[in-house]
Amino acid sequence: MNAAEWSPDGRQLLLTGSPDLFGTLGWNVPDGMAPNDYDGQAYLYDLETKTATAITRDFDPAVDNATWSHDGSAIYLSVGEKEFQRLYRYTLKDRRFQRIDTGVDVLNTVDFARHQPLAVYYGSSVSTPHRAYFIDLSKQRYRVLADPEAEGFRTVDFGEVKPWTFQNARGETIDGRVYYPPNFDPNRQYPCIVYYYGGTSVVTRDFGGRYPKNLFAAQGYVVYVLQPSGAPGYGQAFSAYHVNDWGNIVAEEIISGTKAFLDAHPFVDKSRVGCIGA
Repeated sequence: MNAAEWSPDGRQLLLTGSPDLFGTLGWNVPDGMAPNDYDGQAYLYDLETKTATAITRDFDPAVDNATWSHDGSAIYLSVGEKEFQRLYRYTLKDRRFQRIDTGVDVLNTVDFARHQPLAVYYGSSVSTPHRAYFIDLSKQRYRVLADPEAEGFRTVDFGEVKPWTFQNARGETIDGRVYYPPNFDPNRQYPCIVYYYGGTSVVTRDFGGRYPKNLFAAQGYVVYVLQPSGAPGYGQAFSAYHVNDWGNIVAEEIISGTKAFLDAHPFVDKSRVGCIGA
């Protein structure tokens, strides 16, 4: 279990944790597979009946955090959804998930008002530095509160970032994206950096960090980021591939995916390819 929060009426607990939190209640994997403990789930626990409900069992994004709405009619979920970190609202009455547009690719931290449907948060996007925002959750309207890095990046040109996918040995689509150098010329030959997290976790679309892909691209590299099998945020069946596999699936996909990427992009110099990751 990661966290627990009382409902506003004191009748239920909202809990977050692994698919194993209540035995197999939260499992959604094929027979013979075990779920990935990092594929976060949310549960409701009724204090009177002492029964739990796995509210995100059939919801593919992985739950990072969850909190009640101010009136107890809904639950807000911060989730990892493929390459994105997003905000969802789960309405208890109709059991429906609704994605809330926050204007960022990666929502880092959000704080909700106690008595109104309002929140503040900060986040970034693949080529946009971190900003702070205010959002009216009832109207789904947001605005920028602070953009502290605007002046520093005012004269900086970013290259394009484009999606690129391939089919793995099982016929499944493996997501990825490519960072292009500014003033990219397809007639040139560029060295390439391949970035992956073999852990496995998704490499999100946040800006900067310890491995600033935009900066590498600005130095004249094409940067290819791929999301191997086993990463949470694509559904429990996908993240379960990593359990007890010890990297066999991941290693094969990184190698075959890189080869497919190089074959599909003739402007990348195959003799100058490096890899990074953590």
